[in-house]
Amino acid sequence: INQEIGNRVNTAINLINLGDVNTHLGHYTAAETYYQQSLALNREIGNKDSIAFCLNGLGIVAVKLDNLVAAQDYYQQALTIWHEIGGKDGTAISLNGLGLVASRQGAYPAAETYYQQALTLYREMEAKSDMVGVLAELAALRYHQRHIALLPTLREALTLSLEVGAPPVILHLLSTAARALAREGKAADAAHLAGLIEVHPATPAEIRQDTLAALKSDLEKQLPAAVLAVYLAEGSALDLVETAQAQLARLGTP
Repeated sequence: INQEIGNRVNTAINLINLGDVNTHLGHYTAAETYYQQSLALNREIGNKDSIAFCLNGLGIVAVKLDNLVAAQDYYQQALTIWHEIGGKDGTAISLNGLGLVASRQGAYPAAETYYQQALTLYREMEAKSDMVGVLAELAALRYHQRHIALLPTLREALTLSLEVGAPPVILHLLSTAARALAREGKAADAAHLAGLIEVHPATPAEIRQDTLAALKSDLEKQLPAAVLAVYLAEGSALDLVETAQAQLARLGTP
């Protein structure tokens, strides 16, 4: 019996790993299948922490598939389990996921609360790579809110992302900074950033499809097409780290 249970535990773990790999590769439907299979096994076994990990994985996939209602349910189920059994890392993942869902739904005050709670946990764990991801989402949220703390959030996030070396997060942050610049009427500076973001291979797909598209739409209202094309071309030749450092200098010191 113990051998049978052990095999089921190992199978469940392997299925989670396959879900994680397929999520990373962008094979979201396959990832969902693996997570669901692991979830079913872990529920039979009664392994609560693995159940919560599966639910977090399903939440991530549901967001990628734009199924926000399902994502919210998965993350909330996971959070309930984490509150029962403990586990800062899993709790932070659930909270960050709930923040992302709330932000996508336009529930900005709720998103702010979830992100702050996740950030607090990551700070306690000194998990810098995870912190920068939450800070990038928080900065984007605060752009939409016209929040007074947008610039300090961008400053902290850029500082930390340069420290840990996270090009996708840096590009996410630069896209938020560019939208803020465009809103301030600094179209040339914003267009240079847009040019860099558009061509850089590390730009996340959702930033390229959503944020960059919105940014270019903003810029098209401020600049003649020929001028915008020149600025975008100039931006495409910029170095990512040097550009991020320049933006950080522009933001000043706390």
